[in-house]
Amino acid sequence: MKFQKTLVGIFSTLVALSTVGCGAEPGGANAGNEPELASTEQPLWGTYHGGGGGWAYSDQLNTTHDFSGYDMHCGGYVDNLKLETTDGIVGYNRQTGAGFGGPGGSDTGWQRCPAGQFIVGLYGRSGDWMDQLGFYCGTPDHSQLSQTPACGGSGGNAFDELCPVGQVMRNYWIRANSDHTGYLLGIEINCDTPYYGQIIY
Repeated sequence: MKFQKTLVGIFSTLVALSTVGCGAEPGGANAGNEPELASTEQPLWGTYHGGGGGWAYSDQLNTTHDFSGYDMHCGGYVDNLKLETTDGIVGYNRQTGAGFGGPGGSDTGWQRCPAGQFIVGLYGRSGDWMDQLGFYCGTPDHSQLSQTPACGGSGGNAFDELCPVGQVMRNYWIRANSDHTGYLLGIEINCDTPYYGQIIY
């Protein structure tokens, strides 16, 4: 009898330990209550805006820099886009990528975020093409936030997208064609914790 009670006691202890040590099974009492990662703990891809075709491009710049400026050519559509990064102090150690799209349209000239600010979002209009495009400049905490002038036409559907608080634009996915009639076809941005943190210079 004592032996049976001892076995029962050991079995009960093992069941209790397995419940405490391993937690509930998926779909059990804790399902849906798991803590979510904070937005600044992982990169976040936004929504792709635009059409298909052309060539696909991703980040070609130094990944230890954050995007803070651009140059665009546009008319009825966005003809060409160049992106620029800095290391947190606008005007210092800039890196400029190749242009995406063709040579047409009017040049906006370089549009650069104020010192201590980065590209933290984008807005515009798109359909099968990138009809219009502008960006948001801001501090990572969004305490300072402004729109750059939009460039392009009035076709397509409007979009407006901001990185989560604590993140800035760190990468992109772009489709464009680059012949003599080339245009920017579409863009998606990747948001992540700024390489240089939230230091305001």
